[in-house]
Amino acid sequence: MRLILFSVASGLLHLAAAQTIYDIWQTTWDRSKLLTRANDPLVNFVAKGAIGDADVIVSDGTVYQQMDGFGATLTDSSALVFNGLKNKNSANYWALLNKLFDVTDGAATAGFGVLRLNLGASDFSAKAYSFDDKSGDTTLSSFSLDNAPSYLWSVLKDIYSINSKIKLYVVPWSPPAWMKSGTMNGGKLQTQYNGVYAQYLFKAVQQLSARGFPVYAINPQASLTLLTPSVILTDTYKPLDR
Repeated sequence: MRLILFSVASGLLHLAAAQTIYDIWQTTWDRSKLLTRANDPLVNFVAKGAIGDADVIVSDGTVYQQMDGFGATLTDSSALVFNGLKNKNSANYWALLNKLFDVTDGAATAGFGVLRLNLGASDFSAKAYSFDDKSGDTTLSSFSLDNAPSYLWSVLKDIYSINSKIKLYVVPWSPPAWMKSGTMNGGKLQTQYNGVYAQYLFKAVQQLSARGFPVYAINPQASLTLLTPSVILTDTYKPLDR
């Protein structure tokens, strides 16, 4: 079992046979620790004692839902950092990817089994773009995954070489600007483009699969709870008729 801890400290964790979380790497908000390995385990699983304010009781006899996995997001900016490391120190690059994505039992890695990928630009991109920026292209004849930076696909391919069964979850930050009542940075999807946008997403899934990146799940937009989402799902929203 592997866990990721996000608090004042963050790091790669997994449970040892003695039920102790160990191998913790910390980076603190005040920069007093920068990717520093903790000498002592932060969490020990022990027999239940007197109830206290900090007790966490885990029952493995009650099952609520099945977890699909744990993972991270590969953005344009993170792919750029990965690619820069690959160019400067290939050995460290591959060591880092293996530390993150190797799911071999006993490998002492994060073992990420889920990866989120942006469909087009996000707020972690150098510029705003979609996979079809040709205004009014309702046939999507200019659709191309290559609108994304090439290093994104290079890093993704390397990740798949380590874990070919990773579950790829894709999500767009915005429809193409010409489908909206605004720009990539604002406005909403115009209703006359509902069908075209569905085809746009479907085309993205098809082309990703053709490149060797089968899609496990898709969301029509990131952060659906935003006050002003680009895509508003209503009761009249219907699946694309293929």
